[in-house]
Amino acid sequence: MADKADKAEELSTFLVSYPLYRRLTFEGIPVRWPDMLQLRCEHCGAERTFDGEEDKGLAYMNVRTPTGPLRAGGTDSLPTLVYLKYVCHVCALDSRSYFLAISYGSKVLRKVGQVPPWSLAVPPALDKLLGPDKTYYRRALTCMSQSYGLGACAYFRRVIENTMDDVLDRLKAVLEQEGGGEGAIKRLEEVQKSKNAVEKARLAAEVCPPSLRPGGFNAFVILHDELSRGIHTLDEEQCMETASSMKTCLEYLIRRMAERQQEGTEFQAAAKQIMDRRSKRKAGKKGREA
Repeated sequence: MADKADKAEELSTFLVSYPLYRRLTFEGIPVRWPDMLQLRCEHCGAERTFDGEEDKGLAYMNVRTPTGPLRAGGTDSLPTLVYLKYVCHVCALDSRSYFLAISYGSKVLRKVGQVPPWSLAVPPALDKLLGPDKTYYRRALTCMSQSYGLGACAYFRRVIENTMDDVLDRLKAVLEQEGGGEGAIKRLEEVQKSKNAVEKARLAAEVCPPSLRPGGFNAFVILHDELSRGIHTLDEEQCMETASSMKTCLEYLIRRMAERQQEGTEFQAAAKQIMDRRSKRKAGKKGREA
């Protein structure tokens, strides 16, 4: 955690996105927790700002044990426990609670409890694509929720390998809408005949259009790199990072390609109506002139 801004952002990401027991290392004592988090409020049905309860700095609030409160400076075997709670700023009817364990000796921070629990729901955009592989996807999420990185990584790889042809079909549809060129589409059709998911991801990265590269980042490149890694050489934490990368890229690509197709279809329909109206006006004008 380099500076205060980076530290606050990293802690926010940790609270919002990290599953239970995944480690976050820190330098020095993380004295100040985020004052607020951006989360989806289930009561409001939208993303809202959630404010930290008690004082806004949310310094340590040590959980009491039968022998009294644990003091800051806990060891790896007996870490300091911290409880944080954030409440929706708009309705105050939805909240998130986090139980954290801080090991100062190894400078490691972990979530050991969360209410409501880490979600195992399959994103709606992926639901149709996954089909029978939805079971593997849920198993991957279950492994991630307990920081079983090796299992999560293996399940995500299986999901991506099994669904890559469907992903490429969606990519071809986007390329067709955006005039991506017949050459790129033919190359994708050719590579779909193979069973090599790594090669498919490599070609997809080459022909990926700018509309699917936010900030210049190519999710297919990341997918290719992660699929190419040999997980037998990685430890649990490294596998968690790989699994998280695959999950993020797959969900982004499917969601964004669906949005691009929907946007293109809606614009084509609107443009057709505009051109039809213009044609009718021109025809009416010619009729009156005649």
